[in-house]
Amino acid sequence: MTLRRIYTNYLKIRWKMKRDGARLLSEEFLQDYKNHIGSFFSVMKIHNKGFSWEDWNINDFGRKKYDKYLKTTEYYAMHPLNGQYSHWIDDKLILKYLCVGTSLDKYMPKYYFQIDSFGNVLGLSDYQEKGKLSIDELITFLENTGELAFKRVAGSLGEGFYKGVYVGGDIHA
Repeated sequence: MTLRRIYTNYLKIRWKMKRDGARLLSEEFLQDYKNHIGSFFSVMKIHNKGFSWEDWNINDFGRKKYDKYLKTTEYYAMHPLNGQYSHWIDDKLILKYLCVGTSLDKYMPKYYFQIDSFGNVLGLSDYQEKGKLSIDELITFLENTGELAFKRVAGSLGEGFYKGVYVGGDIHA
């Protein structure tokens, strides 16, 4: 049995979680030890409180009460969220298309465009025209709406999020 598997089993028992959640948690926790090799005991202390290094530091729990927040371990203990439908929820674009035409659509953000791997701007469900758009058409749309949010297809915690604003003939990002 490998050390990784032993650690995964330990986390599964320690935090009372399913195998999949323990596996994902062990990957994240082991990465914390690799990334902060000189801070072994600090990392271990944070893990013993139920948080990953990143979650602890992003939320600045050194200065805040952390007991009112969802711990990393609690999140992974729920994994996979929504069982076999988890990937539908995680992928916001799929979730949007599942809700189009239903009473849930009003709760979803507007999705106008997607940029494919070739750099083509494609119209999505909330944009009237379908197919490829030119950069001029995209700029005209921004001029008419006043502002647009741009986000990577994959990302979290606001990483890769940009806001484009058209004000007085100028575009600001």
